[in-house]
Amino acid sequence: MDSSAMWGLLGTVIGAAASIATAWLAARSSHDLERAKSREERSEQARAFQRQTLLELQEAVHDVLRLVIRCYHEDHLAHRAGQDWSKIVLSEEVSVGVRLALRRVFILVERVADDDLRVSVKHLTGTAERVLMAHSEKEARSHLDKITQDYEPLNEEIGTVLRRYYEAAQGQ
Repeated sequence: MDSSAMWGLLGTVIGAAASIATAWLAARSSHDLERAKSREERSEQARAFQRQTLLELQEAVHDVLRLVIRCYHEDHLAHRAGQDWSKIVLSEEVSVGVRLALRRVFILVERVADDDLRVSVKHLTGTAERVLMAHSEKEARSHLDKITQDYEPLNEEIGTVLRRYYEAAQGQ
């Protein structure tokens, strides 16, 4: 075999190898880009889910506070009318309303990714339940004062976590 044929064959083999390597690198790069895009899309979906959950949680916590205050008011009126505080039965509307509001918070709070926020919400709902289960007006009032005192900082905490998710979405 003469040297020009050998150089021609060697050039063809090297050209084919370069072409294969280029195609492989391009495919790998494309695959890596698709994986990164898919990861980012999943991350954005998770952030959007957290934002929506936190917005719903803010409303749900507010509903619980509103209904617990209403429960206390009903209990207070019944007690002033002579009923024993620990034996007062709430109206069906308020009883069902507070039960559903608490249920909604219990469901939403388990969807929250922020552990500290979850603990804060559970603390507030625990205090709300203590208002409802109190055996005296003094005990109920004490828990009601605590829940109203804790509500604003909790609402601010939810807002802080929510803003972090919005900032993360903008920083993409």
